[in-house]
Amino acid sequence: MKNKRDWTKWCRAIHMIFSVLHPFWTHLDDEWKMIITRLYYHMVQDCGNPNPSGYISERAFLNKINGRKTVEDHCFSPQFIGRMIMDNWHVYQDYEKFEKVFFYSTQTIIVTQKENDDLSDFTQHDADGIKILVSTDQKYHKLGIELYKRYGVKSWKDASPTYQDSFPVPEELLEYEKQYLVS
Repeated sequence: MKNKRDWTKWCRAIHMIFSVLHPFWTHLDDEWKMIITRLYYHMVQDCGNPNPSGYISERAFLNKINGRKTVEDHCFSPQFIGRMIMDNWHVYQDYEKFEKVFFYSTQTIIVTQKENDDLSDFTQHDADGIKILVSTDQKYHKLGIELYKRYGVKSWKDASPTYQDSFPVPEELLEYEKQYLVS
């Protein structure tokens, strides 16, 4: 049996790390900020996938039923959310608010490796800062990714088309990312 990790421990750990690092945040260059937000990404990535959305792309659905590889896309760009948290620490130093954001950061959608690579290209992090090429609520649409949903069933073969190419996105994230949108 697979050992399920306790995501709240990972959340608590990164909250403590951010608490220590935050006093330095406004004095750091973009490369240091990238390093710190990468820590958040790794905590989300490694905490055990507690929040699968039940969505799967059409291509990943076909891969699943044919026994081919799929991957889990963190649909809300956790590294970018780490930046949102640090820039708004006055809000997220409250652990309950932080935990809520951490949990939605862990939400995944099953996609193909190529789709995952293409989706990640919409958020660019480098030593010069962050650029968001497409807003979170439009990424799947921009790539023409159709979503299927699994409604309370265990097998992906029973998933059905949603006839949509988007999913609910937290308003606080959409509002924050506006300052980084370049298109």
